[in-house]
Amino acid sequence: MKTAQLLTELHTRHGVERTVVAFGVFDGVHRGHAQILKRVVDLAEQHHAIPTVVTFDPHPRTFLRHTEAPPLLTSLPRKLRLLATLGIEATVLL
Repeated sequence: MKTAQLLTELHTRHGVERTVVAFGVFDGVHRGHAQILKRVVDLAEQHHAIPTVVTFDPHPRTFLRHTEAPPLLTSLPRKLRLLATLGIEATVLL
């Protein structure tokens, strides 16, 4: 899995030229996420692109409302593994 902190890093560090991107927290990587990610993978295949997820680490509420940040269901390493098993090849961590 290619990882970066900016979309532009995928190009400069990993040589990725085309992406199809899904944005989200993707905590738990549940069935609804799997449907979205399948669509990303399918579109990426059609357009000769890399299926990519832009996600957050830590959860955005940690910065916006620290006292309301939800407990995470999935650790970052596990989330990356789950995303990879669903066909995601690159992740941008914001």
